[in-house]
Amino acid sequence: MNKIFVLILIATSMCFATRIGVLKGKSACAEQITIHLDTEDKNGSTGIVQPQLEPGVFILTSNLVANGIESTRSDITFKYCVLNVADKELTTGSRRVPYDYAVLMLDSKCPAGTYKFKRHHDTEDKGNSNYYRGNIYPNVVNDNADLYYCFVPASSGATASFPFEGYGIFANTYKTARRYAGNTISVYQTELTEFYIDDEDSGNSNGWDYYGYSNVSGISQIISGGKNTTMHVSYWGFVYVDGIIMTKASSAENPAAPASAEQLAAPTLKGFDHSAIAVDLKSAGDVRISVANVNGAVVANIVESGLQPGVHQIKWNSGAIPNGRYIVTIKQNGMVNAKNVILK
Repeated sequence: MNKIFVLILIATSMCFATRIGVLKGKSACAEQITIHLDTEDKNGSTGIVQPQLEPGVFILTSNLVANGIESTRSDITFKYCVLNVADKELTTGSRRVPYDYAVLMLDSKCPAGTYKFKRHHDTEDKGNSNYYRGNIYPNVVNDNADLYYCFVPASSGATASFPFEGYGIFANTYKTARRYAGNTISVYQTELTEFYIDDEDSGNSNGWDYYGYSNVSGISQIISGGKNTTMHVSYWGFVYVDGIIMTKASSAENPAAPASAEQLAAPTLKGFDHSAIAVDLKSAGDVRISVANVNGAVVANIVESGLQPGVHQIKWNSGAIPNGRYIVTIKQNGMVNAKNVILK
């Protein structure tokens, strides 16, 4: 009886860990798994919809996408780092954040306080090349895929800006703001990218299972879709300061520190049409402007040398470039600003 009693005490005092998957980012993986989905080949449109830092503010894909997700128009690869979290860890302490997010489920249950849901992907039938590497249980990848996630509801009163520094999660971005010397500087602890998965078109059987959880609208703000799938992904490691993209090694290390005059001197876009691109320069120097379509393909590069501070109307040859949505990126003196615009 004494031995049995001791065993019960040990079991009840143990802190059990649960395996989850976070998207590979800037931090190293002790254990990594890979899931590859062969999506629609014919007229496939899998890929990035809009890399953005806030609604209406977009930047080129090469600046944002970490190595946790790679895609072409006909396939997508997810690379996850496996973490072991203690019971209730995602809803307490530094993992507790004021917005909803989701992680990959890699255990027989989700951590306490989080909720399991499943997305069934009906992937490419002809010449299917789905595959996985590592222990992905309970996820199933064969000719189709059942992917399981743990949904972490927003925690009221939480102050942490990101639950897994150095990695990526499925979430919408979270923004904080500081005011320095009369100038409002927005500090983003995450970078947001929207991915579109073009699942099989013919006889599509995509589906969802929420296992009785009622907050479907919260989940659908992160991962949603019918015959295809849209995913919102946030990564740690970049900040956005008045149009400047910089790494965490700068003012992001100490967001409370005043921004330098150089950081406030980013060039800005003032106008865009078929004949000219108007830019407002805060300092003198050469200016490089690129125009890219929504898929990230650069359709024009313009260089102007020796410009002085002020607004400049820079002429460009739009040629046969059609009307539509574009991303204009301006580089000057090591600073970068980018904006989503519509060419009419």
